[in-house]
Amino acid sequence: MLGMLMCLSAITNGCAAPTMAEQATSLANNVRAALENLNALSLVVEVREDSPKFGYRPAVQRAVRFKILMRDGARLRVEAFEEDKPFATIVCNGGEVTEWDAKKSMWTRYEVSSIAAENTSKRLLVEDHLLNFLSIAFDGSWVDAGGPFGKWLEKLITAPETRLIGTETIDGKHCDVVTMKIKDPDSQVSVAMTETYTLYFDRRTHLPVKKKKVFDMRVLLSSKRSTTDFLFQDLRANPTLSDDAFVFTPPAGSTFISADAPRFKKPSLDGKRAPNFKLPSVDGSTVSLEDYKDRKAILLVFWATWCGPCKEEMPTLRKLHDEFAKKGLAVIGVSTDKSMPIVKWFFKQQPRPYTILHDTKGDVRDLYFVQGIPQTFLIDRSGTVVRAWYGWSGEAEEADIRSELAKLLE
Repeated sequence: MLGMLMCLSAITNGCAAPTMAEQATSLANNVRAALENLNALSLVVEVREDSPKFGYRPAVQRAVRFKILMRDGARLRVEAFEEDKPFATIVCNGGEVTEWDAKKSMWTRYEVSSIAAENTSKRLLVEDHLLNFLSIAFDGSWVDAGGPFGKWLEKLITAPETRLIGTETIDGKHCDVVTMKIKDPDSQVSVAMTETYTLYFDRRTHLPVKKKKVFDMRVLLSSKRSTTDFLFQDLRANPTLSDDAFVFTPPAGSTFISADAPRFKKPSLDGKRAPNFKLPSVDGSTVSLEDYKDRKAILLVFWATWCGPCKEEMPTLRKLHDEFAKKGLAVIGVSTDKSMPIVKWFFKQQPRPYTILHDTKGDVRDLYFVQGIPQTFLIDRSGTVVRAWYGWSGEAEEADIRSELAKLLE
């Protein structure tokens, strides 16, 4: 119908109908303008997860509701509910973050400056992945088109894989529909993994109404699919939000835990000797860190087969291995998966030229204070940890690693 109306308009006006690429560019510009004009936002996000059992990971069927307030100046309030019962809250008043976890009956408070600007997602207390995701996507930078969410939207809309597929009505709102399909570049004939994102933008406000993520995994003749739906409801652009809206007092009886408490403080190995270890390899041998003492540099990476960012990092690790192995670099991947068979199956489908080990009991992970993956350590010839990277930031991280390697492989 949309295409017919455009053709009719084009005939009437004596001009060619806009191409799909032109329509996508127009949508991207409209979304960017909508983000630039935001200085405050109020909405409710309904999230539904439906995932079958994957290996050792249990099946998940879950519905969660988030009430979100945000305003310029890094003001943020996210309240999380499951079955209409609050289970956690994260509030930022621009200078301090307060976290409250109902399940633990604990709360903590810390300065925004105590968290790296590029890693505001690192929560100290609340461990719920959906709440953490929402608090990242809707932090104060969301109102800036140059912020993480704005850049993500722009990248999704303008990426070569993205398609503007038409319109659809969601909750009474007429929406432009954009879809992007990402296929694992290492997928083989016998195994394939694909992520599909579909976003629905209100044609009047150009703000998102719904996001749908579908993950498909095919192994031989069997396949499994997980879906996560985000429905943005009661969205109000630029409402009047007072400072009081970003103040949170934990309920009576909640225990305060200092952000400096040992249970929260992540020890750093930077400048310290890398702990030695022995672990089984996927090839059946036992490997020790001491086996690589003659190397000028070691990249030690903790990862898992189910971790998306870990798999995104792997092509870079392979490239660095191929480029620098003869100059004295060793790349070692330490799997944190629950069982070795999963790791062996993964690398039978997707071989890697560097060493792959399995941390069977998690002892080595604990030695290196690994709390999230991927986590990458650079170790010099003396066995000292030169630097560590948390997560995977793509080209920027690769550039950092190359800069450090240039010093060690001279």
